[in-house]
Formats: sequence, C-alpha cells, structure tokens
Amino acid sequence: MPEKLSKLRNNKLKILLCGAPLAGNMGAQAMSVTLIDEIKEILGADRVIVTQLAKYPSDEKGQCRIEGWKMIPFTSKVQLIKGVPFSIFYGLLRLFDLPRGWLLNSTFSAYVNNDVLIDISGISFSDNRPLSALLINVLWLIPALATGLPWIKACQAVGPFKNPLVRLASRLFLARTRVLILRGDESAKFVRELLPGKKFYQLPDIAFNLKPAPDREIRKALDNAGMKKGASFCAVGPSWVLEEKMEEKVIRKEMRFLQGRFFYFSSSLFGAGYLKHKKAISGAEKSPYSQMMAKAIDKLIKISDCDTLLIPHSRAVRQSPLDDLEICRKIKKMSSNPDRIKILEGKFSSRILKGIIGKSEVAFGSRFHFVVASISQNIPTLAVSWSHKYKEMMKMLEQERFALGYDKLNEHFLLSGIDRLWRERKKISKEIESKLTEIKKLSKDNARIIADFVNTHKKKPITVNDVVKRGLCVGCGSCVSSCPVDAISMFENKLGELVASIDFRKCNFCGICVDVCPGNEVDFEKLTDDIFDKDCKTSAFGAYRHLFLSRARDKRFLIERSSGGTITDLIRWEMKNKSIDGCVVVLPGNNPFYPKARIVRSEKELLNSATSCYCPVSLCEILKELIKEKNGNYAFVGLPCHIHGLRKMFEYFPSLKKRITLVLGLFCGNTKNFEATRYLLESRGIDLKKVKSLDYRGGSGLGDLLISLEDGSKKSIDRRSGSLFDLLRAEATFGFHNFFTPRRCLLCCDETAELADISFGDAWLPEVIKNHPEGSTIVIVRTRRGEKAFNSMIASNLQELEDINEEAVRRSQKTALRYKNKINAYVKACRILGLHPPKYSSNPYKNVNPERGTLTAILELSYNSVCKRSPFKYFLLPLEAIFLVKRTLLRKLDL
Repeated sequence: MPEKLSKLRNNKLKILLCGAPLAGNMGAQAMSVTLIDEIKEILGADRVIVTQLAKYPSDEKGQCRIEGWKMIPFTSKVQLIKGVPFSIFYGLLRLFDLPRGWLLNSTFSAYVNNDVLIDISGISFSDNRPLSALLINVLWLIPALATGLPWIKACQAVGPFKNPLVRLASRLFLARTRVLILRGDESAKFVRELLPGKKFYQLPDIAFNLKPAPDREIRKALDNAGMKKGASFCAVGPSWVLEEKMEEKVIRKEMRFLQGRFFYFSSSLFGAGYLKHKKAISGAEKSPYSQMMAKAIDKLIKISDCDTLLIPHSRAVRQSPLDDLEICRKIKKMSSNPDRIKILEGKFSSRILKGIIGKSEVAFGSRFHFVVASISQNIPTLAVSWSHKYKEMMKMLEQERFALGYDKLNEHFLLSGIDRLWRERKKISKEIESKLTEIKKLSKDNARIIADFVNTHKKKPITVNDVVKRGLCVGCGSCVSSCPVDAISMFENKLGELVASIDFRKCNFCGICVDVCPGNEVDFEKLTDDIFDKDCKTSAFGAYRHLFLSRARDKRFLIERSSGGTITDLIRWEMKNKSIDGCVVVLPGNNPFYPKARIVRSEKELLNSATSCYCPVSLCEILKELIKEKNGNYAFVGLPCHIHGLRKMFEYFPSLKKRITLVLGLFCGNTKNFEATRYLLESRGIDLKKVKSLDYRGGSGLGDLLISLEDGSKKSIDRRSGSLFDLLRAEATFGFHNFFTPRRCLLCCDETAELADISFGDAWLPEVIKNHPEGSTIVIVRTRRGEKAFNSMIASNLQELEDINEEAVRRSQKTALRYKNKINAYVKACRILGLHPPKYSSNPYKNVNPERGTLTAILELSYNSVCKRSPFKYFLLPLEAIFLVKRTLLRKLDL
C-alpha cells in the first residue's frame, strides 16, 4: 500500500446547481442553501464543491462568495443564444465519439466537469407557469442532455400537463431525470398519469430545515423596519404573482369574446411590463388582491391589537423589475391603519427572513417559502395560494383548511380565515407541533437521497486508461508500481506502443495511477524547487552545477560501450565504494524485441546492461521491488519520462525516495515504438523469428544496429545509409521524425533529463566526433548528490574530462531544444486539432511565443495521428521524404 493517500481531489463531489437563483426570490435561495448545507453535513464539507449557474450573476455574486460556492454566469440570453448551438454541436460530436473539448468554454465546461446537475426550480413543467418559464427550465437541462451529465429535480411541484408543449417537454426531460423529488399527492398523480412506472420520491420541502440567522442580525433587521423591541407583531408576505393572476382573472371575466386567451399569453410573454397595459385595457382601477390583503390586515390588527410587518419575500434584480416591495407599499396605502403597518424595506437573506417570521404571533401570505418559513417554526399560518403546491404542503401538517386558492378567493373567505386563524392560534400551534418533527425528519431525506446518488454515481476519477485513450501514455510503468491493488499491467497496443491497462475488477478508483503519471501532468516548477539548490545555474537545458565532456580512458572499454561509457564507470565506482547496492537498468529480455527493467547488484550484471535500447521500456515497473525493500541504496538510470514518473512516485512512497539515492538521466530524442525495429528488419529481408539478439548501438562511436541470428550469423544496419529511402528506413529507428514516434513524445519539453541528479548524452558536435570518433559523453551535473558521486569517480581516474560551455551543449542538442522551445505551439496545435495535450503545471516555458511554430506543430501532429493509423501506412512511409522537406522549410520560416 502507498504511504501517502490519494490526493483529495479524487474524492471531491462536484455539484452544479440551477433553477434557484440566490438573488431575488428568497424562497429559491432558502432551498439552495439548505440543500447544500444538508449534503455537506452528510458527506463532509471538505468533499463537496458547489457551482451555481447564475441567472442573475451581478446580484448572486455576493451570496455565492458568502456560501463559498463557485459561480458561472448563465443568463437567459446565454442559455438561448449560446446554450442551444453548443448542445447541438457537442451532442453530435459525442454521438460519433469525435474530439469535442475545443467546444468547451468557461460556461459549458461546468456541464462536463461536474458530477451531477441539481435543478431546484420551485414549480416547473406545469400549466400554471407561463411558457417563458418552461423554456428557461428546459434550457438549463439541454446542455446536460447533450453532455451526458445526470440531473436531479429536487423538491419539485410539477403538473398539470394539459398544455401540449408542457406534456412534450415533460416526456422528454422528466422521464430522463435520475432522481425526481415531489412535494405532494397532486404532483405524484400528474406524474403517474403522464409517466407510468417513473420512480419518484414524495418529501416535504427541504427549506423546512433552513437554519435562521443569529438573533443579533434579526434584531438589526427589525430595528431597520421600525419594530420596537419586545413588541408583538403579525407577519404578512404578499406576492406580485397573485397580484397579476387576480388581475388576469378580472380581465378574462370582462373580455369574454376573447375568452382571456390573448391577454393570458401576453402576460406570460411580457410579464410585469405588460401589467400597466392590461389595467388600461380592462379598466381595472385597483387590484382586487391588494384590496383584499389590505382589508385582511385591518381585520387582523383589530382582533389582535398587534402591529403588522409586511415582508417582501421576492425582491427586484437588475434583469427583472418584479418586486414584492411594490405590492407591500400598495397594500399599506390602501389600509385603514397605515401607522400600524411596517415594511421590511431592505434586502435580506433567506436566513434573516426566516428568523424574523419566527418571532411573529401569526402569519399569512402568498409566497410559498414565506409560508414554509412560518409553519416550520410552529407559527399559525394562512396561505393565499395560486398553485396546488401550497395545499400539498399544508395537508402534510393537517392545515389544508388554511390554504385558500386564488381562483375561488373572495373577501368573505379571506376575512373568515383571518378571524379563525387568530381565534384558534393555540390549537393550530399544537397541531403543527405534533407533525413538525416528523416533517423535518422527512425533509432531511431530500439531502440524503441526493447525497447517496451523487456518491454512488460520481464520475470516476480519470485513470491511466483515460490517459492511454488521450494518447498521453509514455509506457514508463510508474502506475504499475504505484497501484495498491495490482490492477495495472503493461501491453503493446496495435500501434506498437507500450501502454498501461487496468483490470477494473480490481480497481478501487483511488486515482494514484494518474497522480504519478508523467504522461498526463508534470509540474516542473514544483519539482525543480524540491530538487535543486538556489545556487544552481539555469539554462535552456535546465538547472546545473557543472558541465563536462567525458570519455573512458580504457579504449577497449570505450569501444564496447555507448558514447563515452561514462554512466557505466560511474555506477561501477559507486557500487565499488558501497555508496549504492545496485542500480535499476535495462537488460535484454527473453524476446530480443522486448528488453526488460532489472535491478543489477554486481559488476558483471552491470556490464551486460551497458547498451542503448531504441524501443519502449517499462522501466519504473521494477520499482515495486524497491518499494518493498527496507534496506539498501540504489541508483536509477532512465529517460526523462521515467525520471518524471520516479520523482512523482517519491511523493507517495517516501521509502522509495530513501532507497533511490542517485538518479541518472539519459538525453532522449523521442522513443520509437516496437513497430519501428520490426519494420526496419523486415525491410532488409530479415526474418524476425530468427533474430536472437539486438544491439542498437553496436560497434564504436555512434554505433550501428547489430542483429544476431539463431544460426550464429550477424548482420548490421548502418545509420548512415546511402540512398534517401534507405536513410529514411534507418532513421525510423535512429532519427527524430514522426512515423514511428508516439504522440506524447512530440509533446515532451524535457529531452535532456532536467530532473536527474546527473544527465548524460551524446556529444553531437562535429569537432568532437572528428577528434574522438569512438564516442564522448556530455555530462550535466545538476545536484549536490550528483556532484558528490561524479567527483568521486573523477578521483578514480577512470574518465578523461574536458570542460564544455553552455553554447556547445545547446549546439549539440539543438534538435531536442527546438521541441522544448516550441512546446507552447505544440500544446496550442493539440487544442486546434481536438487532441489532449499534457498539463505542464506552472509552465516554465510561459515566455515562449505560442504563435511561432504552430503550423509546423499542426503538420507534425496530423501526420503522426493519421498516417500511422492508416491500413496503408507502410505505403505512406515514402511520403516522409516530402514531409521532412516541408517541415524543414517551415522551421526555417519559424511557422
């Protein structure tokens, strides 16, 4: 098991909220904040990340900051103009499994990066709401449908579904809702009729469990309203929705020849802006709703001898002028006792409003969550309603007699209800109290059910299988050694690349495999800060302390080894001095085409490993043995990607960091896949079944590919072949072009092993090759540990040394450094082509101009991605000559 737990990010639960703005309607805010508070209580506050799709971003920003939520502006305009085209294109690309990441922006990436969408609209998919409200609700869900994000509808009142458009939308979206929570029997009846067999839950509103604000905040708000401390008062919550609906009722009655249809549609479309026109057309001088509310308040003041506090539960936001405050002012003006009526003028949170309502003697109103706030605190309450949701909720508490529907409402019924409410207030309070505990317990089930769903259906963290699908696996084997349940193995894919594969029967989705994967992400800035001292020099090829040109003094030994034989001498000396007990290296395997990683513990084993392998090797796979070891110090020799994976593994396995005391890096000019060697041999007429062994750097100096056959004969392929086509075939193994190169190698920005203690590479300098054809090694000593080891070997007099400067190193590795300098261009090209680039966190190459070299990068990545996957790929290989010429020309032009 790893000694460090997986990063917490893999355990995070990401929730996307819509349908309940945090500004304007405080009932919507009450549902949102209560639901998230309850979910955090169940799952743990640190695990839950909440993002609000803000319909009113300028107004919701402050509350999101208070709650600690992220916010993404998602106005109705964005929903319609951007959301619909995005959903169409993204859905089509997803259907055909085509690259679609390029479509995502800061808004719509939320639909891809979160685990679930929770729609908390108070009432939706109903004939009682205008068609504009139906459209807005549908537009929240269309991107979720396109991206495959599951959604939940929480605490919903739905139906009836008589309108054909409402029925159609409900069949499409309610049927696909993963968790559907309804308030009461009428909503349940509508759903059963429309969607037989659809599973749903019937639960009380989540806002029953909203926690009121502290008393000091409540007292401050009451003082602002002019309420005396200790004075009794009654709370009233008017609603502009009822104002509008009762005006429409008058218009429909007066305009019988149109049956009210034109005016109902106009009101639905234009909202409050059309109310003035409706009054002029209908001839209605005063609203019947405001008149009745004023008379009811006068009645209540008379029988209770208490002041009345008017509480606007929905306030205007910048995008909507509709405001309960205007109705409150109108009611006060119409009242016979205006001095006994106070209005809560300021804008307050749902928690403060609930605390204020909880201090009243009785309450009546038309805002649903005004009623929830009062009755959940055992306050006798009368609801003047416009939807079945009021009656459903009051019925749970056996208070349905105090739910008065606006369609049958008249002055007599309202005044009788007020009189009965005050007279029976003590009896009503006891009735509510007897049911309230059970209701609040059931209300908590909203959060429990949703939390269970999110926890169970949470998007699994990405694994190395996802890294492989994105073309980012380097085949290093870090994931194999790090997996705590041994669920990962390496295999050769159809392209001849060495990649990882997970057995999901064993995988526990801990996410460690991706955390240690160097193909997916490398944070160079963090790693360099951990490895190097501040006194190191910086350069284009990384931090360093010293630069040398080195070669073995023993000429016979020099001829038998790659380049200058410096690495072999260094490890031999470290083992001889007992500074290390062994070294992780590459040895020939049973199959000559598949070398294996081994831990050598003797000089004889070391000398057998002193060769280069131009094919993939899962070097870090062997580290599982060292993780289990409790004693001993070891060296590690690997390519830059191997070292990236090793350094990331150190974070999880401190014991491995103690075991591996010396990290030696090899310069890399891009690894070739297994197919490269096989193709090269077959093109020379060599039977692969008869190959006994391969030496990629046989002979002296730069070396040739030496092939030993079963019959004892030997063949060689000279990297300096004569004809152009022969050169290309040889370069398929030795060169830097793209046909046999994994895509991830083209996106590598470290080809000089910048994270090693010491880096080694061929001295590709004409003057060096001329003077020392048997080979020389460029040595970059980077750390104090590397300096100590190298100085010890120098004292042994095994190597000849020359000083070398930065400019010579840059010239020697100009091709490798070109890739590094253009890494931003390659990352940009990936995004243009819809490919996944690796993440270079805290990008150390941020000063490189991404515009320069982009065209070359697009050409190389396109050639790499398309040609080698073609069934006619070997017929296309000669086109490499044309490609090389074009690429060279583009590089000369720096495009």
